[in-house]
Parts: sequence; C-alpha cells; structure tokens
Amino acid sequence: MPGRVLFVSDTHLRPDGVPGADEHAERFFSFVRDAASQKGAKRIETMYVLGDLFDYWYEPGGRAPAVFASRCESIGRLVADGLRVVVLPGNRDFLLGRGFVAATGAELAAPELTIELGDHHVRLLHGDALMPDCHRYRMWVRLSRGGGFRRFCAGLPETVAQSIARLIRGVSASEKRRSAPRAVCFSRNELESRYARGADTIVAGHFHECVDILAEAPSTSGRLVILSSWDDSRGAHAVWDGDGLRVVR
Repeated sequence: MPGRVLFVSDTHLRPDGVPGADEHAERFFSFVRDAASQKGAKRIETMYVLGDLFDYWYEPGGRAPAVFASRCESIGRLVADGLRVVVLPGNRDFLLGRGFVAATGAELAAPELTIELGDHHVRLLHGDALMPDCHRYRMWVRLSRGGGFRRFCAGLPETVAQSIARLIRGVSASEKRRSAPRAVCFSRNELESRYARGADTIVAGHFHECVDILAEAPSTSGRLVILSSWDDSRGAHAVWDGDGLRVVR
C-alpha cells in the first residue's frame, strides 16, 4: 500500500446544534487537514476510520441526516482535496449506508477487513466484536445489523428516526457505564480467530483507551493496537509510514 496511512477511531462527531459540537469537529478535521496537506513523504494519503465516526447515525429515505450535513461537507472536502477516506461502521453508526457515501464521497467498508502493510497482515475492525461474550449485546447486534432493521429505520420520518437513534445512543451509554470496570477487557478467543486467519496485527477502537501490546491468544499471539476516542482531546491514532505502524498518543 503506497503512501502514509492514518488510522483513527471513535471520533463521535456530533450533530449541529449540540453544545461544543462544532469545536469538537474542528479539532478532528483540523488535525486531518494538516496531516493530509504535508509535503512529500510526510503526507497522509489514506485515512481509515475504525467505527463510530459519528455519535449516532440514521438514513431517512436513504439520505444522510440533515443534522449532520456540515460534518458530511467537511468529510467531502477532505475527499475532494485528494484524501482517500475509508470508514468501517461502529456500534453507534452501524446504519451508515449509501446516503453517507453520496454525501461525502468516502468509501464504506465491511465491518472487518484485512489490509497489507508491507509484510504485515493487518485486521481492521471497530472492536466491539472483541469484547468478552455478552449475550444481551450479541442479541442486539443480530437484530440491528439485519436488512429488516435498516429498511425499517430508512422508512421512518427523519424526526422519528433521530429520536430512535438518540434512544439507542442513550442505552449504549448506560451499558458502557455499567461495564466500565471491564472497558479494556477483550476476548482472547476472539483474538485467536483473527490471528488464525492470517492476521499478525489487529487494529481496533471501541474501548476508548489506547493499548499497544503483544496479545497472547490460546494458541498464538500477535500485536493488538486499540485506539482511543476523540471525546475530550485528540485521540490516540496510528500511522503507517512505510517502515512500520506507529501509535501516537
């Protein structure tokens, strides 16, 4: 993969009208614009967003929601200026679809994908799939990721869809507070399944704390990089510079 590659996660871009939303968005976009405008070998050519680009998301009638129009325009300007933007869905914005792509020009990837960085096979995902088994959450994932739920949400009036999205966001926040002591606890069996399929490095988000370790799975091991959120400051991110994957805290 040519050029420098930036990996970020959990930017949680908030809608217009929310206090502090513009300042929060500008902190992120200013950082990315600077990285993408560097000269020569220092210029970032591709950015992977590993889920939860938005604080929540829905697509009424298959369109991007009006309350995120300015955020989509900012992403579109990055793409127009030559930055390749690849977005994986997260647990907050799993309804990303054609409306997002049309509004931004970004690429929408599968929930997980493997890329080659030099000699490394790197598995990218949001990270919620790495959590220890939680039956209630797994049931919700099976329900909400299906095409039926997506079609149901797309058919709702925008005000109703937004209310439901905010409700889901609130439930997610409550669950996170309940499970806070296990915030960086991951399933070694889930790591094993990715390493067994050829990955030597896993890069994820979701846990909102930065981790860069050699993770031991039941019968193998590999590098595990978890990127932190952008909620309160510039999030920990990773950069591939052609020689290695570097985590910047």
